[in-house]
Amino acid sequence: MRVVLASMNEIGRQGLEELVKHVEVVGLLTPMERGNHYMDLTDFAEVTERLGVPLHRIDDVNSQETEELVRSLRPDLGISLGWKKIIKERVFGIPPLGWIGAHPG
Repeated sequence: MRVVLASMNEIGRQGLEELVKHVEVVGLLTPMERGNHYMDLTDFAEVTERLGVPLHRIDDVNSQETEELVRSLRPDLGISLGWKKIIKERVFGIPPLGWIGAHPG
């Protein structure tokens, strides 16, 4: 199964470590932004490089560029772990199995 992961914090790093044991993670989407807007933003560079997962720093999860990127990854399923923005239909509707989302509450 091909999975795209969207995350910006530690729950995503932990999730990625587990996901790669069971599925093909075709990409990890994370925001470009730093500073006050995302105070708990995790840097995924080390873990994605170690695990061989393509890292994609995106400006807007709902942009045309992100839509084209996700389409090019051809995921069967999207997983959102600790993502702080609503993923709209243009991206949400791409994986045939949809998206699963979780965040610490």
